[in-house]
Amino acid sequence: MSDKIHIVFQVLNFIHSEISNSYNLSDAEKLLLLNLASHKGPIGICPSVTTIAKERKLEERAIRYSLKKLKEKKIISIIENIGKRNDYTLSIPEQPLQPIAPLQPIAPLQSDVIDPCNLTSAPLQPIAPYITKITTKRTTNKDNVHLQRFEQFWNEYPKKINKKKSKEIWIRKKLDESADFIIAHVIDRKARDIQWRNPQYIPHATTFLNGEKWNDQFDEVNNETYQSSNRKNEGKRNKTNNEAAWDYLLAAARAETTREEMQVGNCFIDSESYLSNEIPKLISK
Repeated sequence: MSDKIHIVFQVLNFIHSEISNSYNLSDAEKLLLLNLASHKGPIGICPSVTTIAKERKLEERAIRYSLKKLKEKKIISIIENIGKRNDYTLSIPEQPLQPIAPLQPIAPLQSDVIDPCNLTSAPLQPIAPYITKITTKRTTNKDNVHLQRFEQFWNEYPKKINKKKSKEIWIRKKLDESADFIIAHVIDRKARDIQWRNPQYIPHATTFLNGEKWNDQFDEVNNETYQSSNRKNEGKRNKTNNEAAWDYLLAAARAETTREEMQVGNCFIDSESYLSNEIPKLISK
């Protein structure tokens, strides 16, 4: 073992021994001792303060202060050389040797210990059969709650594709906590979203749930446009009914029979009774 390794181990043993407690060494002083030991060379220990400060990443005055404390505690001695590096000598106290504990006698063999030379003395025990435990996943009440809320969502969602994957996303994202808001959003969007009027623009349920589309805004249907469209359709319907009524009135006026009968298909009916009963029905449709 080289001198450098020997003195490093000597310092380590000293630092971790009970003797070092009597010297009341600080952590900085212990590290400085190890640093000095690592600089052991053929001509001794002679690192400069600047070199130690760079290695420890400390200021030089902090290194000088720790060297002074170690010198006062007579753990190191310093020979100052003017214009040269100082020489350091470590005075590490010797560690007392610890007495070796006496060997304990070996206990004698017990009578119940199996003799390895006579393996047949102990009867062989039957091997227990290997039974694999089959576990089945039980559906808990919590899972049932998830499924109930998902079914409510699925019944309202307009595009019913890939229900199994949609259910897995619902349970994984714990969407039953927001189920009321999600279902209300779907109902509202079906009624007021312009794009959802066309089924091809409605996203799949998996896309809707993964992307949390209930938080998105959408273009609402223009109520005035639909109301004006409904008024036009209603006007056409009334016009058609009125035209049919006037056609029947004209046919009744042109009846040539003395009994004021008119022909409807292959039957003759009384024109007055027809005007009083059937015409109001046509107009009210």
